Amino acid sequence: METRITRQKNDIILKATAEAFRGQTLEAIGLDLPPIVDMLPTVLPTAEVKEERVDFLFRLADESLLHLEFQTTSVARNDLQRFAGYDLKLLERYWQTIRTVVIYSGRVKEAPDGFDYGSLVYRVKNVYLNRLDGEKEYRHLSEKIERGEELSKSEVVRLIFLPLMKHEESEGEVALKAAELAKKIKDEKQNLAFAAIIALSDKYMTEAEKRRLLEVVAMTQIEQWIREEGRKEGRIEGRIEGKIEGKMEGKMEGKIETAKAALRKGFSPEDVAEITGLPLDKVLDLKREIGN
Repeated sequence: METRITRQKNDIILKATAEAFRGQTLEAIGLDLPPIVDMLPTVLPTAEVKEERVDFLFRLADESLLHLEFQTTSVARNDLQRFAGYDLKLLERYWQTIRTVVIYSGRVKEAPDGFDYGSLVYRVKNVYLNRLDGEKEYRHLSEKIERGEELSKSEVVRLIFLPLMKHEESEGEVALKAAELAKKIKDEKQNLAFAAIIALSDKYMTEAEKRRLLEVVAMTQIEQWIREEGRKEGRIEGRIEGKIEGKMEGKMEGKIETAKAALRKGFSPEDVAEITGLPLDKVLDLKREIGN
């Protein structure tokens, strides 16, 4: 049975992860970019049944978009084509400069960074975390946390990306060690680091490792937030499904009422558009109409 600890299931993880990165730069892992302003929806518009989703999407201080993908193996040509397809859809939605970065775990030393087919040229920036000594970084962070010293912003970023640095152990095993370190942090950075580690873990953890991660998270504030969000989400989704499956099913009026109810409950316009099938512009108009 799949262990659902990812951001798709728990919106609170996404919100806390966004807070963890807000105002940060990623210089700690070698990226010279403007600070992160916010996290954006990762689901892409598609006419196909299968959902398409980028790993992470951030808005930067210069209004450009940072599209992050995480890889534990070298990409193939079809992966780059997939990333390029994602970026075309992001361009259709936002019409902003897109910076696509592929972050590789410590086991990857080299990978292709694009393709050139005449009029079609696509390039990503590859970041290889094998150049960062994960064992040394773990010792530094562990000693500082054990002494009760506050972590700097860049140290929190390095803790989040610790599992993808160069290690003898697997990414999943190091993620568990990173989570154990985060659990010892005595301020609000604990919850933010936990959330980001969980959000990234879906890319490289086995189901057994995910279950162990849940055990580490147990009895922390982040677990309480996850449970509360899950109960709230279940109540709202139940009401929405009831409306859709009842007398308003298939009718525009029903979709509009459902959208308004979801907006009042705090759902983002992007999520409401996904739930109801209404155009995002229509949902934004409804949001203004109800003054939410």
